[in-house]
Amino acid sequence: MTPAAARVWSGPARATALEALSLAAGFVTQLLLMRRLGPGGYGECVLAVAVGLGITTLTDFGFNIAGTRQAVGWADDAAARHRLFWSVTATKACVGLVAVVLLALLPGTAALLPAAAASALGATLFPTWYLTARGRLVVNAAALLGGRLAMLLAVAALVRRPADAGLAAVLNCLPALAALMLVMVLREPELRAVARPLPVRAADIARAARMGLPALWISAVPAVGSAMVQALIGHLGSTATLGQYAAADKVRAGIQGLFTALGQALFPGSVARHADGAGGARLAPTLLGLAGLAALPMVLAPQQIIAVVAGPGYEAAAGAMRVMGLAVVSSAAVTAFGLLGLLARGLDGAYVRALVAGLAAQAAALALLVPAHGATGAAWTLVVADAVALTLIGAVARRR
Repeated sequence: MTPAAARVWSGPARATALEALSLAAGFVTQLLLMRRLGPGGYGECVLAVAVGLGITTLTDFGFNIAGTRQAVGWADDAAARHRLFWSVTATKACVGLVAVVLLALLPGTAALLPAAAASALGATLFPTWYLTARGRLVVNAAALLGGRLAMLLAVAALVRRPADAGLAAVLNCLPALAALMLVMVLREPELRAVARPLPVRAADIARAARMGLPALWISAVPAVGSAMVQALIGHLGSTATLGQYAAADKVRAGIQGLFTALGQALFPGSVARHADGAGGARLAPTLLGLAGLAALPMVLAPQQIIAVVAGPGYEAAAGAMRVMGLAVVSSAAVTAFGLLGLLARGLDGAYVRALVAGLAAQAAALALLVPAHGATGAAWTLVVADAVALTLIGAVARRR
């Protein structure tokens, strides 16, 4: 690897290693909650956390892409970045407040509100987008790791019985706020540079909202798609089919989470490279090679992995696990050519249309494959969705 390539990968690689530790901390937290809350209490906690994640997606409002891209473009204009920081923060605060209020108006949601409010507050105040744009990848990842470890300790100390499900949900939604406290204590220089609040006008919020709205769909479409896929699998197959699929998907999602984090860490550099006319094609082969290595155990030893992760009763998930090894590579390709290609050049609409087309193809494939092949058929639809999305991404890339 050349010195220039080493510089491109060193920061993202370190940040991704920290993200892997964060995923491990989250996994241990879930194991602890399963044992202390029991099935009923854990179900309540999972529902509240899922709603909290939805609130986080809305509150982020696409700024993890659009805000990062704009801040990279204003790398040499400190005043513009300062105003951007507070415009984005104010816009996120407005969106988060509206989302929580709308949730509160729905009947039967009182138990969900504390976790939702914690999620909205954390998404508003912890500026992942800005730290990423300013090259503080390791600081961002280390702070979030510290936040998740702090919540793991809090869960271990405070959550004891099923009645603690509400508290457990809130603690699951607090890592971003704990991470903010860490970076404040450490006096992170990039945040100190924009710490002085600026008056934000309605026009600033409107301008920020117009910037973020197109990118909101980039995170919203996968979230909605995941819920749709699980609902269809349960409807077309059975709860047992969905359980077998989910057992294999837990491993795939963990590995894919690492490559998503790596892609996000590489995103600012890719934006800058495209702006300079250098492109980002050289990143794709390395990313795909790493994905292939990560997926290899899933393809070669699915039975052993399922036995360790899920235990007895999930043997039928081995076939799905093997297919999901291919899905790890195909999803990494979507990250390489979509996130680091289209999104780095501002082609948000083309990327979202590719994802939507992939979801439509996946829904059709589920109807064909799940009744006949169960969880393994459902796993193949992940590859189908990625293949359709990649075909459209490639078509746009060739035209541009």
